[in-house]
Amino acid sequence: MSDASLHQSIDVFTKRTGLIVSQNHGDAQEMEFNLSTLLGINILLCQSIPDAQLILKAEPIDIVILDTKMDHPNPFVICKFIKSDEALWNIPVVALLSENALNNRSHALNYGADDFIMRPFDYSEVYSRTRAQLRLRELYLQLLKDERLKVLFEMAGAAAHELAQPVTGAMALIQVILAKREKEITDVDTEMKMLYECLQRATDVIHKIQRIRKYETTAYAGSSQIIDINKASDSNR
Repeated sequence: MSDASLHQSIDVFTKRTGLIVSQNHGDAQEMEFNLSTLLGINILLCQSIPDAQLILKAEPIDIVILDTKMDHPNPFVICKFIKSDEALWNIPVVALLSENALNNRSHALNYGADDFIMRPFDYSEVYSRTRAQLRLRELYLQLLKDERLKVLFEMAGAAAHELAQPVTGAMALIQVILAKREKEITDVDTEMKMLYECLQRATDVIHKIQRIRKYETTAYAGSSQIIDINKASDSNR
């Protein structure tokens, strides 16, 4: 690997954390050294499925390397554990499989492993497969970030659009009331009633925003979209 490629990998993954689940101390130590050195990722080690589950719930893990050669009746349950959890399902799992158990390939994929490596393996292959899965995860996380920003902008646009009229109206009425007070005009009942109605409309918008449970948009200026607050907050739709 060239120095430029090595530095690029370290720059990309330096804030990521991998979990190696293995009872083979030698393999685990060698993989930890290679992955932390070549990819720059932080590596956590554990030797049992229950310990792995606890770590996954407690730590921000970006990839799991599962050595299936362990004293557990079905080590692939960690794959199912990850893929069935809303907070963990997008964590890639690379399974290390025994060469004399070819049916483990289908087990690994059926339980949700994203990739597998057959024994005997070369540590460079572990590096390559791990790097590939981390790149896919980086792409997913970037897409997720972009999508969240998109929704945030659409929500901000919707809030500004819905609140602009009642807030502007309320400010104008306050100006009228203040002007009347300067002229010692005490009859401001009409303006106060209208001010209350403006603030009530603004409050209604806020309550609708709090009730939003789905993603609904509507066309806005140009080709942009904003959240359709009425549809998004209507539980009957």
